[in-house]
Amino acid sequence: MSTHERFQAVRAVDDIGRSQEGVIDIPCQMDSVSGEEVVLWEDILLIFKNALHLRNGLAPYRVAAVPDVVLEVITESRSGRAQRRVEESETSALPPAYTPSQAQPPPPNAPSYTEVTSQSDTANDVRTTTDNDNIALSVYHQQCLRLANAGDPAAMYNIATFYDEAKEGVSLDYEVAREWYLKGVALNHSQCQVGLALLYQYGRGVPLNYAKCIEYYLLAVEQGNATAQHNLGRLYYDGAVDNGQGSGSVMVDYKRAMELLKKSTQQGEKHSQYIVGFMYRHAQGVDQNFLAALFWFRKSAAQGYALAQYNIGILYQFGLGVAKDLRIAFEWLLKAAEQGLDKAEYSVGELYDYGKDGLLEQDHTKAAEWYRRAAEQGHAEAQCTLGVMYQNGEGGLEQSYLVALEWFEKSAAGGCEQGKVNVEVYRRQSIGLAEGVRKAFQHLGINEE
Repeated sequence: MSTHERFQAVRAVDDIGRSQEGVIDIPCQMDSVSGEEVVLWEDILLIFKNALHLRNGLAPYRVAAVPDVVLEVITESRSGRAQRRVEESETSALPPAYTPSQAQPPPPNAPSYTEVTSQSDTANDVRTTTDNDNIALSVYHQQCLRLANAGDPAAMYNIATFYDEAKEGVSLDYEVAREWYLKGVALNHSQCQVGLALLYQYGRGVPLNYAKCIEYYLLAVEQGNATAQHNLGRLYYDGAVDNGQGSGSVMVDYKRAMELLKKSTQQGEKHSQYIVGFMYRHAQGVDQNFLAALFWFRKSAAQGYALAQYNIGILYQFGLGVAKDLRIAFEWLLKAAEQGLDKAEYSVGELYDYGKDGLLEQDHTKAAEWYRRAAEQGHAEAQCTLGVMYQNGEGGLEQSYLVALEWFEKSAAGGCEQGKVNVEVYRRQSIGLAEGVRKAFQHLGINEE
């Protein structure tokens, strides 16, 4: 894979000659055989689902990159899809013809950086297991110490994480962790550089210091460490304020963030893929491009990242850069909701609450179930909506003004404006009711006490 990032501009043209809106940049890969930069056809299919072939009639696995030229991909038109559906329906009773699988492997899983090995006899190579976990952990720790003292930086990193995360039978001790990270840094071990950067970024065992943090991240970035690329990119994306105790500050820099995050995406980092998509969607440091956003969300979603799945659902639900398609929207929103993402749970609840012709029958009971899942995670709008359902006795819920008010209060505390309004309405009604009862007692000559 190329260590520098290049992108190929691609535009869709349907099979009856109509250009589709939007030019999208697709990342290039380095062909290990030819040494030339190429675009993978599977990446083109990620963004143009109806892609048929290139303008030249070919649909190769790898497409040679052409700088400063917009490649045109021919996609299937609506009329073509309609005709294909007719043809498919006519042959649906026939068994499928055998063809060798053309499927390409999915995008790689986000790499795990907690298990570090080197070319030599490393700590991970010698881990042993027994029936007694404590004995196994003790053996592992001892082996790491032996290898670290022999100069293995991967073992040094492992020992540092034991103390940094209070695992493998040791107590939390950031100072000891820092000592082991420094030993690995002296040997130019990129994960030790990342570990030390994190200590300075969050002030764990050392004073918060963003300059030091960035210094160590940059050392790891120079070695192509995807974690460092992502973390530093995210730091520039979020920015950081001075804590008044010498931490320094970091200015928001979307351009620098995008550069670093895109480097990380080339190594399959799903969180970076998601943020890059988010930046395209919201025009942060780049021109707004919903197709580019969809491309990167799909990359991340293919690795199961719930926020990416949710955002794909939203693009299709509201027709942002793509044709509005509630069926596709529901599929993606449900994927994210089933992973426990509160905003996706709320969206699924809404779809069941209102129902969609040809997609979902209105089902208040299922709506209430999904609203509750989101509400219990603190989603303010879901809390407010669930309160309304209790107030009205909808969705199989027993009517209860008291429970409704409890959810309204939680919603208001979470910043939901409608929740605040509902709490105020209940407050005024309770004051009015209390005053009415007092006057009734006076009229009847009853002592309230």
